[in-house]
Amino acid sequence: MFKTSLLAATLAMLLTACSPATTLAQPDRPDAVASSAVSSFIEAWNAHDGTRLGDQFTADGDFVGISGQRWCGPAEIASVHAESFAGRYDESVFAVDGEPTAVSIRPGVVLVHWPWTISQVRDTDGDPIPPYSGLFTWLLVDRDRDWRIRAAHNTVIDE
Repeated sequence: MFKTSLLAATLAMLLTACSPATTLAQPDRPDAVASSAVSSFIEAWNAHDGTRLGDQFTADGDFVGISGQRWCGPAEIASVHAESFAGRYDESVFAVDGEPTAVSIRPGVVLVHWPWTISQVRDTDGDPIPPYSGLFTWLLVDRDRDWRIRAAHNTVIDE
């Protein structure tokens, strides 16, 4: 009788320990990770805060802009964007233009594509230009539950 009770208690303990409610926290859903990261990026952009924008990247992060230039590391990414925000992008408004798509590549790595539109940008003469759209591709990585952009590639979509 003791062996049966011990076996039953052990089995109940194992089943409880393995139930979804008591297991270790599940990794974030890719769509939730993407949504949060995109929102943070847009908030930093629309605040015209290059430092805050750069801080969203990993130490070895890189950013390929719409002109094909590549910037490496948070400091360079922040500097380039701060310069843009001091110029023709000083009143720019960035927005998501559709639903981001996200897929988990492996635990702690999420690939994101998100369409965007930007408005209130001026040309080099200071004249307003029409809003334009593009697509971002990001590789997000989990750094101790702090998701960061490891790689970003931005492309303008010609209509």
